[in-house]
Amino acid sequence: MGSEREIQRQRVRRLIKEVVFPHLCPATAPLDISAHFVRGEPIDSAEAYARDFEPFSLGQAWGGAWSTAWFRFAGTVPSDWSGEHVEARIGLGYNGMVGFGGEGLLWAGDNPVQGINPRHDSVTIASPATGGEPVELYLEAAANPYVPWGGIEWPLLLPDYEGAPLYRLVRAELAVKDCELETAWNDLRVLTELADALGP
Repeated sequence: MGSEREIQRQRVRRLIKEVVFPHLCPATAPLDISAHFVRGEPIDSAEAYARDFEPFSLGQAWGGAWSTAWFRFAGTVPSDWSGEHVEARIGLGYNGMVGFGGEGLLWAGDNPVQGINPRHDSVTIASPATGGEPVELYLEAAANPYVPWGGIEWPLLLPDYEGAPLYRLVRAELAVKDCELETAWNDLRVLTELADALGP
């Protein structure tokens, strides 16, 4: 059995992970998904918008090594979310560290909006929402292969656009974000890291 301090730390970890975190987004709504796969070098946004997009599903695989996929996410903010902070949350099925696994770039017309990666996988849609807002997002997703940092042998990491997909789309949804609870969640995480750094 651990020390009293370790028992307290385990309780705080459980509070953060099992009580606070699951309630950060109390309501979600799925987005419709379609995709276009680029065979070869990336294309610019204007060309991507003109391509044919086909229906795509959560859990479906995408991305041979170094290939590009353009995803289109569409939906409507539910009318009963009026007054809420609404985000789109996208999970590309990441693997490895930021910049060396699946990642994406959201576009609005000719302008890049923000990156999507394991540490930043959401974008604000409305704050506050009025309800009923149409949503259409275009995401340029890069299937960067995982780099085995620390390993003795590395693969060649050559392009394999038609090869076995490296990732699966695991999330595409609109979500209500409880911003006050998120602030408390971040405070709890920082305080526990501080307690670990300071020691007994």
